[in-house]
Amino acid sequence: MRSFAMFALALVVALAPARSGAADPYPIYVIEALTGPASFAGQAQGAAITALEPVVNRTGGIGGRPVKFIVKDDESNPQVALQLVNQIAAGGAAFILGPSDVASCNAAFPVVAKAGPLVYCLSGAATPIANSFGFTAD
Repeated sequence: MRSFAMFALALVVALAPARSGAADPYPIYVIEALTGPASFAGQAQGAAITALEPVVNRTGGIGGRPVKFIVKDDESNPQVALQLVNQIAAGGAAFILGPSDVASCNAAFPVVAKAGPLVYCLSGAATPIANSFGFTAD
């Protein structure tokens, strides 16, 4: 879990846009299965991300900006995950961490096939579309 958190942080830092204001938090959207059949993994991953936020902020955030992890529940449902990805993408986010299960990841990948945001799926068994903005944990 620690290596996952460090990788996620490194990826977020690499994708961070130029500073807009030191006081403005950098929103990082996270889609997790907090409820439903996949919640056994999603709750643990969501807790790890939530615990990471104050650590990142105590150590300077991203380019001097604090981070704010915004965790959304996809209910272990690919249709809900797809709706969340569409909503977050429409809001102009650069990066989404999650979803966390195979079916939800595979539902999200077509949304980011040709344009962002970058989706980093937390399941290594999912299959991102080649040359897209979808990636997996494996």
